Amino acid sequence: MARPRFLSTRSTLVALGYVGVIAVVAVNNAPVRAQDAPPDVINLSGVIRDFLPSHPDFAITDPAVMGHYVRNVSPMLDSTERPVFIDTGQEVTSQWYDKDGNPIAPYAGPGLPGGHFDVDVYNEPSTNELFHEHQYDDKHNITYIDVVNNPLLEGSDFDTVIGSSYPNNLRMEFLNVHNGGGGTYTFDAGDGVLTGNTADGFTTTFDPALLTQLRVSFVALEALRPTKPGTSQGDAVDRDDSFHLRMFDVITDAMVYEVAVYHHFKKNEEIQDIPEGQEDACGVPINDTAGTYGSLGGGAITDAGSFDQWFRDELGTNQSTGHSIALQRDPEGVYEYMTDDFFPIDGQLQGNGGDPHNNYFTYTFAATFTYSECTSQFFEFESNDDAWVYIDDKLAIDLGGVPTPSKQYVALDRLGLVDGQEYTLNFFFAHRREAANSFFRMRTNLVLATADLPAVTGFYD
Repeated sequence: MARPRFLSTRSTLVALGYVGVIAVVAVNNAPVRAQDAPPDVINLSGVIRDFLPSHPDFAITDPAVMGHYVRNVSPMLDSTERPVFIDTGQEVTSQWYDKDGNPIAPYAGPGLPGGHFDVDVYNEPSTNELFHEHQYDDKHNITYIDVVNNPLLEGSDFDTVIGSSYPNNLRMEFLNVHNGGGGTYTFDAGDGVLTGNTADGFTTTFDPALLTQLRVSFVALEALRPTKPGTSQGDAVDRDDSFHLRMFDVITDAMVYEVAVYHHFKKNEEIQDIPEGQEDACGVPINDTAGTYGSLGGGAITDAGSFDQWFRDELGTNQSTGHSIALQRDPEGVYEYMTDDFFPIDGQLQGNGGDPHNNYFTYTFAATFTYSECTSQFFEFESNDDAWVYIDDKLAIDLGGVPTPSKQYVALDRLGLVDGQEYTLNFFFAHRREAANSFFRMRTNLVLATADLPAVTGFYD
């Protein structure tokens, strides 16, 4: 019997593209064009946003809230290509290192952060919970979950729930309840065919007797909004933070089953940062050395709402302008921008406020590069201010908080990238205190090119 293919009534079809390969050949004895030499200087353009010291996250003076905090922000960018504050920061008391002694983020690797998915199935007519199961994510590499016949979900054979015993076809509706929807997903009905990228309100009809697999792949962060660690499974707020697959009888139009899936980040004391047995793209064992955490805290960030203003224009809250930095190539092919005096808007925008420098600002840029496997590509940043770097929308450098000078490094061969493919690096920086120095030390052997500038509204000049 042929495996089923979902019949989508409101799905968006996946656009299939191709990679064109252009070959340069010798014609009529004309010489073959040599590969372009790398540039001596890379100019990267971004946006600075200037804040007043009255903003609750700026003008930090209390030493008790200063320090290097990780896990302040979500491990993936949101749909607007900005970081999201998740309020689970923990102070770093000793740094993590890779096998070569480079300081790294505690979870610098592919996929999503450790934790587990919860899958609840409800018999909607009686509102009974048929079962509750977990799929664990200790390896930081879960980007999908099967909610039908998943061997990792012990005892959750959906054939006993939605199978040949049900007499009619079912209509499934997808609802992403958190924040009114958003995010993108793909659905696989068991034949390897995806229905397409779908958002809130996706609907499809299927024969439950033929359903062999229902795989939900997470394409964007909103598909995986985390619940806070330790939240009760029966908490109504927790259930509302999930996404739902609701199934209706096509004859009676009654809702028969509801599948609720949501993701919990692991509690800080449960986090397993060192991936066991993992290798990079070149087959070299990762072999990280673990650091240690100290106290829980927010990294001197008030809440998600205040953080949401850092990297977007907010009339009456900040003013913005363009700013470029120039990375110089050294004899070994490493591009550097190294300064201990990064105060690019002194006397501009909202002014210094009587201080020697204009101290309260953020800076962000996006740049593209081509990944070249096993060529030791890397990116490194050191600062005494907040900084986050995302590669392929995943967090690769995590220097949250207001620390003493701290450095992190990421080797691209450990990120699960595809050789020859173009990716985007998103950089986010914030200087939030009055200080004599602002360390901004960037090193990389990536040939970066400025991507589209973030949207700004009139720069408020």
